[in-house]
Amino acid sequence: MKSAVAIILAVLSISLITVCNSPDTAGATTETTNGIAGCIRNKDNTVAANTIVKLFVHDYNPMADTSEYAILIDTTDIDGNFSFRRIRSGNYSVLARNEKQGTSAMLRDITVPEDSINEIPSFSLDKNGSILVQFHSLSIMDSGSYLYIPGTDIVAVIKKADDSILLSEIPSGSFKELILIRSENKRTNILRNELEIRPDTTINIEKPLWKFSRQIILNTTSSGADIKGDIRNFPVLIRLNAANFDFSQAMPGGKDLLFSAKNKSILPYQIERWDENSGQAEVWVKIDTIFGNAEQSIIMYWGNPEATLQKTDQVVFDTADGFQCVWHLGENADSVYDATANGYHGYRFGNISRAFGIIGFAQRFDSSGAYCDMGNVFNPANSDFTISAWAKRADTGLQAIIVKSNGDKPNDTYGWNLSFGLSNQLHFFTATAGTTWAEAGSFDLWSDLNSPIIDSTSWHHVAVVISRSDNERCRCYIDGVDVTGGYRGNISEITSIFNKLPLRIGSEADGDYKLTGSIDECVISNVARSEEWIRLCFINQGPDDRLVSFK
Repeated sequence: MKSAVAIILAVLSISLITVCNSPDTAGATTETTNGIAGCIRNKDNTVAANTIVKLFVHDYNPMADTSEYAILIDTTDIDGNFSFRRIRSGNYSVLARNEKQGTSAMLRDITVPEDSINEIPSFSLDKNGSILVQFHSLSIMDSGSYLYIPGTDIVAVIKKADDSILLSEIPSGSFKELILIRSENKRTNILRNELEIRPDTTINIEKPLWKFSRQIILNTTSSGADIKGDIRNFPVLIRLNAANFDFSQAMPGGKDLLFSAKNKSILPYQIERWDENSGQAEVWVKIDTIFGNAEQSIIMYWGNPEATLQKTDQVVFDTADGFQCVWHLGENADSVYDATANGYHGYRFGNISRAFGIIGFAQRFDSSGAYCDMGNVFNPANSDFTISAWAKRADTGLQAIIVKSNGDKPNDTYGWNLSFGLSNQLHFFTATAGTTWAEAGSFDLWSDLNSPIIDSTSWHHVAVVISRSDNERCRCYIDGVDVTGGYRGNISEITSIFNKLPLRIGSEADGDYKLTGSIDECVISNVARSEEWIRLCFINQGPDDRLVSFK
């Protein structure tokens, strides 16, 4: 009895397989013709009866194709079989859907011969996936634009330029094309790479018109910049070169660059230099929070011919964040430009020329004497402030770095003075009263005499931080390290710092103590920057950048 049951089950099983693969079901006839026949199963391997099956020409556009051969429809029989007969030879795709179950399946690149039936392998339904496309700044788009997957009826109309567009009921599998059609009938494949759709999963596509993207890692752990605390509104220097960026893929001048944070927000950036011929660029990107002892990432996009340069350059060094003057000093003409919205531009005078700097180009002050005159700017009054620059010396001794003073002895309009001292230390002076240093109304601060800057081959980052409330909070830094040696006077006794003298880079206001060597990246802020801010500037901007890496 058991043997008889086994034989019957075996016969039924063979019969089911035979029916599932028969090309003569689902409306077939016995006459010789051409077409496609196949069988669809559910994920549990049961036959998928009453499933709608659509046959599309391989490049079918659901918004434009009206040919009678563009789309054909069948429904599977009780055994899961379907067929399409007497159709044009060519390349097709098959899309099957069970709307009640929310499942679908798709086969592409199916060839229909002229005189025979193509019996395609059986395939299984699975849960639908979806695609969420998030555009950015596409003002040229209008209500006539839409997205579709070629060879399917999957389409979505774009209602406004910055819409987030959802395409749903997509069968699982890999897709090479997601086509954007503009109202002017421009056709663009917005996929940067082949896209894998998974069941019950939504795939996000961000900034789709940018053809290329790369992840940039910001590492503040001990293996990177080794910064413990969070730092707010920090301009990060991104250096691009032939090893990490293909300049031929970007638009001239880098006008198609775009940066976004992990939360998808667009990040302001400023291009200091863009030289596609030499394959070198320096770009500053404003990060709202650099997290301490952590790894975080941003995304850089490029390769969009329609993009225009983002009008965010002055937001990078924002006066609201304390930046008052930022001179990149990369000019090759007499004008010297301020990168902040203050527009504190100036001019070069004397024997001065552009030279290679620590960040792109710098200004070289020759031995005959030269300076940059920036006019009557940055009188700090009663505010805290921070002054920094990169310097490479060509000689030793007393030399001005950034000065708004005639030097000499204290007086009520002395201003302020950041210089190299006689012992090649960093030395800062300010006064609003008195006649000799250490008297009330005067204050000066210097770096440790055991840390002089005397070499002529290396760049050094120098900075002073002045806090008006406490002498001990006034600090000197060289290469990101606090090297404060001492001070005279009392900073809290300094009243409003103001004069009408010009601020000069490379000499005092009266032309004395001119610097010989090179200066790059002069920055003045009306806040007292933290020690970790200063150190991160040195680490990120220096030749051994341990903050930024490319993935």
